[in-house]
Amino acid sequence: MLKHQRLAELVSDLYLAEGKKKEKLWQSAAAAMEKLGVPKWRIEHLLKQQNPALVAEVVKELEGKK
Repeated sequence: MLKHQRLAELVSDLYLAEGKKKEKLWQSAAAAMEKLGVPKWRIEHLLKQQNPALVAEVVKELEGKK
């Protein structure tokens, strides 16, 4: 549960961040998704897209699996 919440917070931060901070947040989001069992191919796709809305969808999916 806490991991889902952390990822949701990262999504909010990603919308607001710029520059180097944004890069660091994407890496944190990738690590969080990995811990939550998101497939590596999907994480790589999300990192390429750099779209916080797509990560928000992952959060919704994960919350639905509870």
